[in-house]
Amino acid sequence: MHAAKASAKTFVRTARALVRKSSYPCLADAIDARQPAEGKAGWPALPAMSIAMAIVARLAARGNSDCAALEREYRGEWANLARCAPEFVAIDLVLAEALVTTAYEQLGDCHD
Repeated sequence: MHAAKASAKTFVRTARALVRKSSYPCLADAIDARQPAEGKAGWPALPAMSIAMAIVARLAARGNSDCAALEREYRGEWANLARCAPEFVAIDLVLAEALVTTAYEQLGDCHD
């Protein structure tokens, strides 16, 4: 879990940038909503990391190659987070699927 805490800020920043440049930039709002207060890192950053990982994974599943590469790079940290907080990660994955599906239906098949 220490690795996830240490990499949360970097992952969230990178994921947010990829989501913003994807066909569904509005999905970054869900990541922004989970951001910890300014200057907070470690544990407070994990909710943003969880939703960011879930959104990145769902965009990767829809063909976004940049998100697929980022998901592969951080898969170990996501698995570790899932072992420590399985319900939290599962809920975020379901939420991300709902958000991506809604964006997809509203914007159409943009194929990242």
